[in-house]
Amino acid sequence: ESVPSAYGAVKTIDSLVMSLAAIPGYLLARRVVRMRYALAAAALTVCVPSMAYTCTVMTENAFYPLFLLVVLLLALALERPTVGRQLAFLVGLALAFATRSQAVAFVPASLQPTVTAWCGSV
Repeated sequence: ESVPSAYGAVKTIDSLVMSLAAIPGYLLARRVVRMRYALAAAALTVCVPSMAYTCTVMTENAFYPLFLLVVLLLALALERPTVGRQLAFLVGLALAFATRSQAVAFVPASLQPTVTAWCGSV
């Protein structure tokens, strides 16, 4: 009903969304290190300077956790390239691109291992 209340709600939501980056950060770290170190990596994931931007309304607040999620989905799709994992990666990529167009950088990053695998098998 009032603009200041809505602005405060958006800032709260942005803070929560930005804090969700710890989840894919933990899952990515857990793939290569023990749980204790993965928890430390998750804590460091939310200790980045861009956390200062959570008090402003910017697309970076939504893109940071989406970026980490797409990285996790890409790692899963490269590990075991099933149709479901590849579709999950494409959906994550579409969400990230809808948030910020810089997500298009994932396309060449995801194609390089595929091309290398194809050329290596020839």
